[in-house]
Amino acid sequence: MEKNVDFDQPWRRAVKKFENQNYDYGDLILHSWIEQAMELPELTPKNIDEWYSIKINNLQNFIDYMLNENKMFLINVKGVGYKICHPKEQTGVAMRQFINTVQAKAAKTTHILEQLDLRRLNSREKRQRTDAMAQLSQIKGFVKKRLIAPIPD
Repeated sequence: MEKNVDFDQPWRRAVKKFENQNYDYGDLILHSWIEQAMELPELTPKNIDEWYSIKINNLQNFIDYMLNENKMFLINVKGVGYKICHPKEQTGVAMRQFINTVQAKAAKTTHILEQLDLRRLNSREKRQRTDAMAQLSQIKGFVKKRLIAPIPD
């Protein structure tokens, strides 16, 4: 399946090289392989900020392309690379990522609401805060009861 891809950008070079490899679901794509496939310039103390900026931007484009065009969902394996998620695991992994994000945002929002200086709020503003905290509590309960339980491994 030949795709129209412009290989001038580093992430596109990595796509081309990936598609010429025998990677399959469950395989690990190492950070070092991705960096080499992108043909990034050598990392030096002088170009470290630019190098990481180029890598991060191109890495996200590579990940997005792999999902959207090759239907391969890449899971970050911290400090190592990316695992190609098997389609039968993709729903569970995506839902776990979603739940983790919702829980983290809910915890941060709860903390912010708890730290309000109530002395500076009028009664209407205090009611808004109380309502918001109740809504957050409902969302947390929904996530815990309805979303976490049915997720397959």
